[in-house]
Amino acid sequence: MAFDSVYTYLPDRIKLLVGDVYIEGWEKISIEHNYTKTRQIAGIRGKNTKVYNRNSSAKITVTLSQSSDTNYLFDFILKAEEENMGNILFKVSVNDLSGGSKFSSEEAYLEGFPKRIEYSGELGTREWVIFCDTSTMDIKGNKDTGGTALDKITDFVSDSDIF
Repeated sequence: MAFDSVYTYLPDRIKLLVGDVYIEGWEKISIEHNYTKTRQIAGIRGKNTKVYNRNSSAKITVTLSQSSDTNYLFDFILKAEEENMGNILFKVSVNDLSGGSKFSSEEAYLEGFPKRIEYSGELGTREWVIFCDTSTMDIKGNKDTGGTALDKITDFVSDSDIF
Protein backbone atom coordinates (compact mmCIF):
# COMPACT_ATOMS: atom_id res chain seq x y z
CA MET A 1 0.00 0.00 0.00
CA ALA A 2 1.53 3.34 -1.06
CA PHE A 3 1.15 6.55 0.93
CA ASP A 4 1.27 10.01 -0.57
CA SER A 5 3.44 12.73 0.92
CA VAL A 6 1.96 14.61 3.86
CA TYR A 7 1.65 18.37 3.65
CA THR A 8 1.33 20.07 6.98
CA TYR A 9 0.22 23.45 8.33
CA LEU A 10 1.64 24.09 11.77
CA PRO A 11 0.36 27.28 13.45
CA ASP A 12 3.22 27.21 15.96
CA ARG A 13 5.64 27.55 13.02
CA ILE A 14 4.19 30.95 12.04
CA LYS A 15 6.64 33.53 13.36
CA LEU A 16 5.66 37.16 13.86
CA LEU A 17 8.58 39.50 14.48
CA VAL A 18 7.97 43.12 15.55
CA GLY A 19 11.24 45.02 15.70
CA ASP A 20 13.51 42.47 17.36
CA VAL A 21 10.77 40.80 19.42
CA TYR A 22 9.12 37.50 18.45
CA ILE A 23 5.41 37.77 19.24
CA GLU A 24 3.97 34.62 20.79
CA GLY A 25 0.48 33.73 21.88
CA TRP A 26 -1.35 35.46 19.03
CA GLU A 27 -4.81 34.20 18.18
CA LYS A 28 -4.87 35.27 14.53
CA ILE A 29 -2.73 37.19 12.05
CA SER A 30 -4.17 38.59 8.83
CA ILE A 31 -2.37 40.50 6.10
CA GLU A 32 -4.31 42.70 3.72
CA HIS A 33 -2.79 44.60 0.84
CA ASN A 34 -4.09 48.10 0.18
CA TYR A 35 -3.90 47.73 -3.59
CA THR A 36 -4.29 45.49 -6.55
CA LYS A 37 -1.09 44.88 -8.51
CA THR A 38 -2.77 45.35 -11.86
CA ARG A 39 -6.02 46.74 -13.09
CA GLN A 40 -7.69 46.85 -16.45
CA ILE A 41 -8.89 50.03 -18.14
CA ALA A 42 -11.49 49.45 -20.82
CA GLY A 43 -10.88 51.31 -24.06
CA ILE A 44 -13.65 52.79 -26.17
CA ARG A 45 -12.73 50.69 -29.22
CA GLY A 46 -12.60 47.34 -27.43
CA LYS A 47 -8.86 47.50 -26.72
CA ASN A 48 -8.10 47.25 -23.00
CA THR A 49 -5.04 48.54 -21.20
CA LYS A 50 -3.32 46.89 -18.26
CA VAL A 51 -2.05 49.30 -15.60
CA TYR A 52 0.62 48.10 -13.15
CA ASN A 53 0.57 49.49 -9.59
CA ARG A 54 3.91 49.67 -7.73
CA ASN A 55 2.24 50.38 -4.38
CA SER A 56 3.23 47.70 -1.87
CA SER A 57 1.48 49.07 1.23
CA ALA A 58 -0.38 46.66 3.48
CA LYS A 59 -1.88 46.26 6.90
CA ILE A 60 -1.47 43.44 9.37
CA THR A 61 -4.16 42.74 11.94
CA VAL A 62 -2.87 40.86 14.97
CA THR A 63 -5.49 39.39 17.30
CA LEU A 64 -4.20 38.83 20.83
CA SER A 65 -5.75 37.53 24.00
CA GLN A 66 -6.54 40.43 26.33
CA SER A 67 -4.10 38.84 28.81
CA SER A 68 -1.19 38.66 26.31
CA ASP A 69 2.06 40.38 27.31
CA THR A 70 2.29 41.67 23.73
CA ASN A 71 -0.41 44.22 24.60
CA TYR A 72 2.24 45.86 26.81
CA LEU A 73 4.67 46.03 23.88
CA PHE A 74 2.13 47.62 21.55
CA ASP A 75 1.04 50.04 24.28
CA PHE A 76 4.71 50.99 24.82
CA ILE A 77 5.16 51.60 21.07
CA LEU A 78 2.10 53.87 21.00
CA LYS A 79 3.35 55.85 24.00
CA ALA A 80 6.70 56.28 22.18
CA GLU A 81 4.72 57.50 19.14
CA GLU A 82 3.08 60.19 21.29
CA GLU A 83 6.42 61.29 22.77
CA ASN A 84 8.07 61.42 19.33
CA MET A 85 5.17 63.07 17.50
CA GLY A 86 4.50 60.02 15.34
CA ASN A 87 8.12 59.56 14.35
CA ILE A 88 8.33 55.82 15.09
CA LEU A 89 8.82 53.13 12.44
CA PHE A 90 9.73 49.51 13.05
CA LYS A 91 10.39 46.33 11.10
CA VAL A 92 7.77 43.61 11.00
CA SER A 93 7.77 40.16 9.41
CA VAL A 94 5.50 37.13 9.26
CA ASN A 95 7.14 33.84 8.24
CA ASP A 96 5.53 30.45 7.76
CA LEU A 97 8.35 28.05 8.66
CA SER A 98 6.21 25.01 7.82
CA GLY A 99 5.79 26.32 4.31
CA GLY A 100 7.60 29.08 2.55
CA SER A 101 5.37 32.14 2.72
CA LYS A 102 7.03 35.33 3.94
CA PHE A 103 5.89 38.89 4.48
CA SER A 104 8.05 41.78 5.64
CA SER A 105 8.13 45.54 5.94
CA GLU A 106 10.87 47.92 7.04
CA GLU A 107 8.38 50.81 7.40
CA ALA A 108 5.69 49.73 9.84
CA TYR A 109 3.76 51.59 12.51
CA LEU A 110 0.71 51.01 14.66
CA GLU A 111 -2.64 52.45 13.61
CA GLY A 112 -3.51 53.18 17.23
CA PHE A 113 -5.14 51.42 20.12
CA PRO A 114 -7.56 48.57 19.36
CA LYS A 115 -10.84 50.03 18.07
CA ARG A 116 -12.91 47.86 20.35
CA ILE A 117 -12.10 46.78 23.89
CA GLU A 118 -14.69 44.59 25.55
CA TYR A 119 -14.89 43.00 28.96
CA SER A 120 -17.13 40.04 29.70
CA GLY A 121 -17.30 36.84 31.71
CA GLU A 122 -14.90 35.22 29.22
CA LEU A 123 -11.39 36.02 28.11
CA GLY A 124 -11.55 38.56 25.28
CA THR A 125 -9.24 39.62 22.48
CA ARG A 126 -7.55 42.79 21.27
CA GLU A 127 -7.06 43.54 17.57
CA TRP A 128 -3.99 45.64 16.80
CA VAL A 129 -3.50 47.01 13.29
CA ILE A 130 -0.01 47.54 11.92
CA PHE A 131 0.28 49.72 8.81
CA CYS A 132 3.14 48.98 6.42
CA ASP A 133 4.06 51.74 3.96
CA THR A 134 6.02 49.28 1.85
CA SER A 135 6.21 45.50 1.94
CA THR A 136 7.48 42.39 0.24
CA MET A 137 5.59 39.14 0.06
CA ASP A 138 6.37 35.61 -1.04
CA ILE A 139 3.39 33.24 -1.19
CA LYS A 140 4.19 29.53 -1.10
CA GLY A 141 2.31 26.40 -0.15
CA ASN A 142 3.17 24.21 2.76
CA LYS A 143 6.06 22.04 1.81
CA ASP A 144 6.42 18.34 2.23
CA THR A 145 7.91 17.69 5.64
CA GLY A 146 9.84 14.75 4.18
CA GLY A 147 9.02 11.11 3.63
CA THR A 148 5.75 9.26 3.33
CA ALA A 149 3.04 9.06 5.94
CA LEU A 150 4.26 5.55 6.81
CA ASP A 151 7.83 6.89 7.33
CA LYS A 152 6.49 9.58 9.65
CA ILE A 153 4.47 7.09 11.70
CA THR A 154 7.42 4.68 11.89
CA ASP A 155 9.77 7.51 12.97
CA PHE A 156 7.28 8.72 15.56
CA VAL A 157 6.78 5.27 17.08
CA SER A 158 10.52 4.51 17.15
CA ASP A 159 11.27 7.92 18.77
CA SER A 160 8.56 7.69 21.41
CA ASP A 161 8.63 5.95 24.76
CA ILE A 162 5.15 4.52 24.23
CA PHE A 163 6.33 1.09 23.09
